[in-house]
Amino acid sequence: MSQFDRLVEMALVKGELENGTPARIVVSRSPQMAARNGHVQCADGGKSPAWSEAQDEFLRENLGSMSEKEMARRLGRTVVAVHLRWKRDLALPAPTKDPRYLTARGVARALGLDDHRPAGWVRSGILTGERLPSPRILYQVRKEVVVEFATDPLNWIYFDPDSVSDPLLRRLIERRKTEWGDDWWTTNRVAEYHGVENKDVVRLIKQGKIRATHVPNLSGRHDDPRWAYWFVLRSEATREDLKFVKLGKGRYPR
Repeated sequence: MSQFDRLVEMALVKGELENGTPARIVVSRSPQMAARNGHVQCADGGKSPAWSEAQDEFLRENLGSMSEKEMARRLGRTVVAVHLRWKRDLALPAPTKDPRYLTARGVARALGLDDHRPAGWVRSGILTGERLPSPRILYQVRKEVVVEFATDPLNWIYFDPDSVSDPLLRRLIERRKTEWGDDWWTTNRVAEYHGVENKDVVRLIKQGKIRATHVPNLSGRHDDPRWAYWFVLRSEATREDLKFVKLGKGRYPR
């Protein structure tokens, strides 16, 4: 391959990578860019320097939190070289398969939800996670964060603990439910319990007479605050001093 051909190929490879084409696909299309004995052939026919332990440690620490393009820039390497180093030579797990994390889809499956909710929770700050450095919008959450979130009764507003499909989480949740001894009620259920209308419950919530939690973006699809619901603990909804007094013809004190 001539010098001119190499330069053309390098330009094509660079364009594909910048457009989001996965490095493994670029490599498969470009045999001249394949690594040889741990090195990557450069445009001038030379070889890149050997990888140092410090550079390998940089890849281990930043894979999943930094894009391959950014890591390549920091290390003075090509994106293809970085990809081949972490994947083939170091055999590091792909960011979406890192055993320390669950993807948003993995969280959804563990909790028995549709795929949209956990991603929406991460965007809203309800669930602590991070976006993967990928052309696609993907999120991941550390497994210990998922366990902590799922076993906290205050978060059972966001999902039905009885629908959790992961066996370990189900056991932990069942134990926590026994210890907690309470439950979350919707405003409709509170209204039904007291024989009033939903709007009457909401009115007392807004007056501060019923302690409640306002939950936006419950479905994970809407960031608009109008898509929000009130939830009341059963112990709060059934307390003895909570009264709805009629003033005649269905009217209640404002």
